[in-house]
Amino acid sequence: MSRLGRGTRRRWLIVAAVVLALLLIKGVLLGSTSLKDLGQRAQLPLLKQPASIAYLQPGRKTVPFPKSALPLKVGLELNNIYNLELEKQTFSADGWYWLEWTESLNEILHARNIQPIKMIEFLNQVESWDSSVEPDTVLPLRRSDGSYYQLVRFSARFYIDDIDQHHSPFGGVVLPVVLEARPESFQLSKLAVKLEPDRNQRRLLRNDGSLAGYQLKGAWVQEGSSSHDLFDVGENEIFSQLTVGVAYGAEPWSAFMKWILPPLIVMVIVVLAPSLDSSLEEMRLAIPSTALLTLVFLQQTYKGKLPSAAYLTFLDELYTYFYLVAVGMFALFLWSSNRLEAAAPQDRDVVRMGLNRINSFCLWGVLAGQVLVVILAWCL
Repeated sequence: MSRLGRGTRRRWLIVAAVVLALLLIKGVLLGSTSLKDLGQRAQLPLLKQPASIAYLQPGRKTVPFPKSALPLKVGLELNNIYNLELEKQTFSADGWYWLEWTESLNEILHARNIQPIKMIEFLNQVESWDSSVEPDTVLPLRRSDGSYYQLVRFSARFYIDDIDQHHSPFGGVVLPVVLEARPESFQLSKLAVKLEPDRNQRRLLRNDGSLAGYQLKGAWVQEGSSSHDLFDVGENEIFSQLTVGVAYGAEPWSAFMKWILPPLIVMVIVVLAPSLDSSLEEMRLAIPSTALLTLVFLQQTYKGKLPSAAYLTFLDELYTYFYLVAVGMFALFLWSSNRLEAAAPQDRDVVRMGLNRINSFCLWGVLAGQVLVVILAWCL
């Protein structure tokens, strides 16, 4: 009987190792498809080369500007991206942007006493008290073709309006820097100043764009427009807009080791618990109850790193299954213990062997369910 018990434990250890390997492979595959997923959800074809730029049509309907609109050419290059805080949906960035405009627009600036750096603003900027926008020169430069040029250095914190958490922790994030024409006189119904990307620009990131825990997937420039409601007069203000987006995907190995492996280790212990003999009642009952408390702590730590979402993430669905398994195992062990205690002394060996067979059957069901949940949680 002892030899049989050792063989059973060995089989369960092998099965548990196989499950861990499958989940690890799955995590790597998820990381490899993150670029595709980001592109589909943003409706934009992302680029693999971080230094290159894609000039894209807006992914949403925008209001067309007339051909007579005054062009304002804008370029932006990010030096550093840092302090990403998903739970607050913010990140910090610094770099340079430059403006090029015609003599016609320059005359308007002089007539209305508008400073060149006031022609645009960061729409998704937060914490303005901790930001910096400084022109490189006091006065704009006049070029040989008659146009004007102003280089500006900036450092600011930005808001991420949408974070897709469906595949978390294997998903990605798109960090936007949104530029919008200003002041109010630049709106469509007045001067109609239109922001245009500088198509002579060759890169959006000066450095390698590294961000701890993420892999750089691509960058793009997107033209568009935004509408601001004027509630006092019942009208809309429409301004030209330019969005610079930088896409990152999670590093599969890092995400697996940090968020998937700890609860999996807990579940391996729970899954192996039925291989203990039914006579070890106290030990078997203690395992799932302790695992439940550990899982709650681990999930709360994970959720504390993300903003609130109205849906379950990939890892949340795994935790849900883990909870059900732990509660089910506790109920199974409780029933087995009562059944064994109620058995007559001469029948205890027969009852114990029957309970062990039930435990083995439940164990196989849990392992099969785990693989199924991983697949469904990712695909649905």
